Amino acid sequence: EHLLRLLGDDGMRRIMGTPSLGTDAGGITAEYDGHDFRIGGYEKSRMSKDGQILVEFETRFIDIVDCSRVVSHVRAVAGGNAMSCSQHTAEFRAVGEQTRLTCHEQVAWFHGRNMRAEHEGGWSVLLDRLAAEVETA
Repeated sequence: EHLLRLLGDDGMRRIMGTPSLGTDAGGITAEYDGHDFRIGGYEKSRMSKDGQILVEFETRFIDIVDCSRVVSHVRAVAGGNAMSCSQHTAEFRAVGEQTRLTCHEQVAWFHGRNMRAEHEGGWSVLLDRLAAEVETA
C-alpha cells in the first residue's frame, strides 16, 4: 500500500525521474508537466540538456489495482518522431514483511533506434531510488 502511494505522489515521481540526483547525468535534467495517477490518467515529462529537449515521454495509466498491479503505456518522442512505445506492468506481492516487485515490459523501437542500454540504465536508476525510498519509510 505504501509503495502505491509513493508511485502516486507527484514529488516522489520527480525525485525518481530526475537523472542528476546522485549520478553524473552529464547536465541532463528532467521536467514533469502534471501527474495524474489513476486509471486513464496522463503524465508528460521530458529530458533536456542545455535547454534543448532530448526526449519527451507521454505516459497513460491503463490499470491500477490497489496494492497489487500498475499497467502503463509510454510513448517516447525525439525530434517530433516516436522513437519507441512500450507497455509496463508492475506487480506487487507481499513476501513476509517485504514486497516483491515484478516488472514486465514490452518495447517497440522505431526508425532503427535501439536504445536498450540507455533504457535499462534509466530503469536501474528508477528502481534503485524507489527501493531507497521504501527502505527509509
